[in-house]
Amino acid sequence: MRKSLRTALCLLFAMALLVPNVALATGNPTGASLEFTAGANGDCKEITATVTNSGDGDMEEKLKYEVWYAESGNPKKGEKVDEGTLDPLSAGKDVELTYTPEKNGNYMFKVYQESTHPGTGEAWSEEIEVKDCSGEGEEPGDDQENDQVSGNDTEKCIEKIDDLTEADLHEITLTGKAEDDNVLITATLKDAQEAEGQWEFFVAKLNATDPLVHKTQSGQGVSQTFTVPLDAFKKAGDYAVVVLFTGNVDGEECQIGVGERYFTVNPEDTEKPIDEAKEQPKQPNNPDDVKKITDDIQGGKMPKTSINAPISMVVGGVMALAGLALLFIRRRQTMIG
Repeated sequence: MRKSLRTALCLLFAMALLVPNVALATGNPTGASLEFTAGANGDCKEITATVTNSGDGDMEEKLKYEVWYAESGNPKKGEKVDEGTLDPLSAGKDVELTYTPEKNGNYMFKVYQESTHPGTGEAWSEEIEVKDCSGEGEEPGDDQENDQVSGNDTEKCIEKIDDLTEADLHEITLTGKAEDDNVLITATLKDAQEAEGQWEFFVAKLNATDPLVHKTQSGQGVSQTFTVPLDAFKKAGDYAVVVLFTGNVDGEECQIGVGERYFTVNPEDTEKPIDEAKEQPKQPNNPDDVKKITDDIQGGKMPKTSINAPISMVVGGVMALAGLALLFIRRRQTMIG
């Protein structure tokens, strides 16, 4: 009897020791852990923060991030103004998060750990203060010239959409080059002499419902360069790069620019892991092409990613550029040639 009791107590003691160890072993099976490793900073044009997988394993889930804003005080207690997803980060790899602020105030980036991470489940960047964006003595949004640059003069652009002509539609050419651990992609409005407006950039796998990379930039000039981490292309397959522009071109308001290229990724090809696809989508070259897509958006076919597009990216609820980009990605596959 004593022997049986001693055996039972030993088993209970062993289980008490083993259970915590099992929890530790399964609490974070990938070993991935996200943290912000560089000081968050920026200005009126762009704010940035670098997040790193400092764990000893690769992520298996997509990296989800958000941007939070408060006019004053702690952005954690403010409102979410943007969100997005990126490909999982390998151990030791980092990625730069970017956002184009629309008004003065305080901003912070937030990233979510993988669902199996044993910690709090999230990480926050340092606070970024953005000020003096609208000029001395002016409130954000009062600068008429800035509104034109950012492409959010909604009423004027709605009227322009109804009267869209071929002259209002501009082709965007895309060129790229590798630099360190990034791919630099330059988008240029073809045959334009000057331009001011908003550029939106997407990288997505064909047939994707969410972009892998989504950035917005405002500025003057007929071209913009976007930086994409090589990690965005680490999985084999076919990818689409889409750039959309809304703004002023050569003195004409509410112009639309569209550019897209397809790329084939083969990580096993050490000489040329990323190459342009042999067949490319046709460039929309008349107003009916654009109007058909905007009609689809109005008809409820807009992908869910467009819900969180910045206000300056939406022209009266018609040209929701996030939705437009993904419609291009999916629809143009049938128009290759």
